[in-house]
Amino acid sequence: MQAPGSAGPPAYAPQVRPPRSQATQKIGAVLLFFAIIVAGVGGALLDYCVPDGYGFCYYPDAGAGWGLIGLGIVLLIVAIVLMVVGRVQPSPGVQPIPPGYQSQPYYPTGVPQAYPAYAPVAPPPPPPPLLLQRCGTCGQPTTFIAQYGRYYCYGCRQYT
Repeated sequence: MQAPGSAGPPAYAPQVRPPRSQATQKIGAVLLFFAIIVAGVGGALLDYCVPDGYGFCYYPDAGAGWGLIGLGIVLLIVAIVLMVVGRVQPSPGVQPIPPGYQSQPYYPTGVPQAYPAYAPVAPPPPPPPLLLQRCGTCGQPTTFIAQYGRYYCYGCRQYT
């Protein structure tokens, strides 16, 4: 029995665990060991030869060997990822927003800018009419010159 006012042992003593990164690294190391073993067994199965009666080798466990090598490669990749993730330092976490704080929109110049109004674009000039225009002087066909928006007669060498 304890005397009143004396401090005793805490009612709940938390267990001390290694940080998550160390545990992740250890799991990665164990998986790396198993990956090497599994891939080695797969390679041994690929090399296992059963001679037939004609002097050739028959490899009855080649499929299982390739499967174990594939499993070993997958375990190797997972082990490397776990070991790398174990080295990454955890982020400190998100800090709470103080009461009364309101986020403001960000404007690089300090004030919101209005977008400039775009000037209307002039429509393209209408295409020349499809009817054949003839020169009023000589009666030959004329050619529409888009640069000047007029018809030119090459016979008379003048615009109509």
